[in-house]
Amino acid sequence: MLNPSTIQAIRKIMEEMPPEITEDCYAEAEQLAEKSIERFREPLRKHCPDAYTSLACEYMEDSDVDYQEAESQRVFDAIFHRVKVERAFWIYNRQNSTEDAA
Repeated sequence: MLNPSTIQAIRKIMEEMPPEITEDCYAEAEQLAEKSIERFREPLRKHCPDAYTSLACEYMEDSDVDYQEAESQRVFDAIFHRVKVERAFWIYNRQNSTEDAA
């Protein structure tokens, strides 16, 4: 479990993250999202499946443009946030290791 001061530091780093780092996070998230879409679809297919689940999922994935856009955005948002938090932890660890060495 993270202590409150670490959580606060991570939030501050995320708020003050320079645009170039945010752009790097965006690019990384795009790559990961393209590779991960199937893993995000699985819970929808497997949650309370019945005779029409497969047909419904197939329709949404192949024919429902609104669903496809929403699904893509949802996957990207989740991965982008994760990548940004990872980068914040990397920055936090670098700052703390530099302070420890000084």
